[in-house]
Amino acid sequence: MLKYSFSEVYHNKSVPIIDFKEKGNLFYKLVPLKPLRDMRVIEGPIEELLKKENYKDTNLEDYIRAIITNEEPIYDAIGQIRKIYPNTLRLDIKNSKSELNFKSYFTKIDKIKHKSELELFEEFFEFQNNVKLSDKQKEIMKDIINEVK
Repeated sequence: MLKYSFSEVYHNKSVPIIDFKEKGNLFYKLVPLKPLRDMRVIEGPIEELLKKENYKDTNLEDYIRAIITNEEPIYDAIGQIRKIYPNTLRLDIKNSKSELNFKSYFTKIDKIKHKSELELFEEFFEFQNNVKLSDKQKEIMKDIINEVK
């Protein structure tokens, strides 16, 4: 049996080998499976994940879930990771902006009907960026919203 999801990354897969001897006498053993490509999770700042000393003794053909921990946006993070690990299947961002409490944000959905377009955009912007709109950004958004209406 092989690993089929990243939830199984730390599972050790094996197959039982059963040797039937004379009646009532059998022998069995578990033989660990060594796949051609394993599933792995790598995590850290992208600069560290791309350093040769951090991947030189690993199987670069493994199936990878990369978790990038940089605070600033990374241009083409998946492309950079795939230059080293061509079988990268998933890329996640884990930083102060991504760890906001999603549940508490979506419980406010009932109040959406009573908010203006600008208020909704302000909340969206803060949710995505973990910072509030500046006064200048608010004015620009007011103009855009009025133009669209």
